[in-house]
Amino acid sequence: MKIWLGAITNSDDILELIDQSLPYFNGIILTVDSKSEDSLINKFDQIQLRHSHFHYIVRPFSQAHDWRANDWLHYGLIKSGDYVCIMDSTDRFNMNFLTNLR
Repeated sequence: MKIWLGAITNSDDILELIDQSLPYFNGIILTVDSKSEDSLINKFDQIQLRHSHFHYIVRPFSQAHDWRANDWLHYGLIKSGDYVCIMDSTDRFNMNFLTNLR
């Protein structure tokens, strides 16, 4: 069983959430709007180079978040029995939650 952080974003507001969460999750998977700024995609590329458990998928924007979450499943990383905490780019975890996550 793994615990994932999942998010759908087109904002660099997510960077703080990623930094906060990396030590506590088995993996992070994001769906990113294909019209996002190149600078955001470049930042994600840099994070992916440093952290092998960080992944992102670029897709056209859709208000149908269930479709985007299905992207995570079809990406092949999340398995049956894994947990996913779904966050918005401006959300933050309480440190008590993170330290007691396991």
